[in-house]
Amino acid sequence: MKQVFLFALLGFAAGQVYMSEKQFDDVNVVLDQYLPTADVGTLVNLVFTDCTDGCNGCVASTTLDVFQPVADQLEQIWQSPAVGGAAVLSRSDFWVLAANKAIVSRAVNPRQPPTDDILALVYNFRNGRIQTDCSTLANPVPGCRFNAARPWETCTAEAHVPQVGGWTEWVATANALNLNFDSLTAMMGAHVLGTKHSVANGGDGYTGPWTEGMKTFDNSYYTWMIGPMWESQADWTLRDEGNAGTPFKRFSWVDDKNGVTSMLTSDIAMSIDVEVDATGRPTCRNQNGVTTPVQDGSKLIASCYSFNQYTRHGTLESYRDDWQYWMNDFASAWNYYVERNHNTLSYINNDNWYDFTFHGIIDIFNNFNNNNNNDNNNNNGLGNLGGNHIDADGGLHSNLGIFG
Repeated sequence: MKQVFLFALLGFAAGQVYMSEKQFDDVNVVLDQYLPTADVGTLVNLVFTDCTDGCNGCVASTTLDVFQPVADQLEQIWQSPAVGGAAVLSRSDFWVLAANKAIVSRAVNPRQPPTDDILALVYNFRNGRIQTDCSTLANPVPGCRFNAARPWETCTAEAHVPQVGGWTEWVATANALNLNFDSLTAMMGAHVLGTKHSVANGGDGYTGPWTEGMKTFDNSYYTWMIGPMWESQADWTLRDEGNAGTPFKRFSWVDDKNGVTSMLTSDIAMSIDVEVDATGRPTCRNQNGVTTPVQDGSKLIASCYSFNQYTRHGTLESYRDDWQYWMNDFASAWNYYVERNHNTLSYINNDNWYDFTFHGIIDIFNNFNNNNNNDNNNNNGLGNLGGNHIDADGGLHSNLGIFG
């Protein structure tokens, strides 16, 4: 009661609630039951998309349909008596907490256990994001109707980042999100949890996972992308994914070793000087210094001779070689990303929360390992955040996608 009264005196916004210790513990128990079988990659992608311009628990109906199953599940859990809905915490708080716990729950590689900074995403969670009525958001998309059966949907033209772009677009996205190179590079490592989705499956039109694991939160994204030596990138071949009804074509770089895992041009741009033309096709400088379009079926190194600036190599190699360094940078960047634009967040006042979280995480590990032994057998293995914009040669085009 004292806490609620104090918040009222401080003039906290209507629709803003703060959990008690008991409520926080109860919510985490419910999430512990949900996460072992959850689609974690899509869950993290959902929260990344929601928080592009500040987390509000609303996703545009014009964005990826692939979000619908996970968002519907979260809505049912959030509104259940076990959680308590908006009377206990806002939808956006619930989504962010679920994503944070999902990340922690998948850090199960015995060779790469979660660092304290990763664990802190849960036991140092800050709540107080304002509850938003998604039906009332401004700038509606023409012809769009709010679906009351899915109160998390909005007709607002949300700032969604299309997944096409080279280094120039990579820079534009980092600047738009107020992230520096290390921060955005660290967050790209979350690709290890997910897979790309075809249009038929509600996605952006790309297919295949980034890594073979897809279920363990570790640094294998960087190992898979650059390998032990930079020359391993010669194993990537350009594939035309089609235009999926858009003005530009979609391309991915497929690993020749298995023909399944693939990287987007936005991934490759972190290590190779690659851009895209007006049609979406990658362009690179060859050994003669001439920039030319990359043709379907071409090898990466043969087509894109120039490595990216060597200052970027150091970050990628550090993340590949030191999983603790990457995890800590990821935790810092992710926490900054989901808390920015929210000025009145508050920690849960629970002196025993670390101990509770530790035991809860152990339970998640046990459940996850029991359900995914076969999958796990296949697994391998920030500096300043906002305010440091990245310089790039040439003009800025459309943004690129971060999570598929």
